[in-house]
Amino acid sequence: MSLETEFADRLQEMRLLLWRAYPRYRHGTPFSTWMHRVALNGASSQLRADGLSGRKANDLMALAGIAPSTKHQPNLKTPRRPQ
Repeated sequence: MSLETEFADRLQEMRLLLWRAYPRYRHGTPFSTWMHRVALNGASSQLRADGLSGRKANDLMALAGIAPSTKHQPNLKTPRRPQ
């Protein structure tokens, strides 16, 4: 499956997840915050279930125009020089 096809499938899954979760939305709270949390939790669960590598997840995020997080990437600091 191409990356573009996989992205389109995941986007459709996210729309369905939001549709199903809407009855639990508490009116009076910011809709965008609720939508972000539902989407983020759903994406996180799906990535874990699929066992996707960090690189593939970053590629999918790049297609979506989302900057990948450095939070879960291994040591990005400049290595110290031996003394």
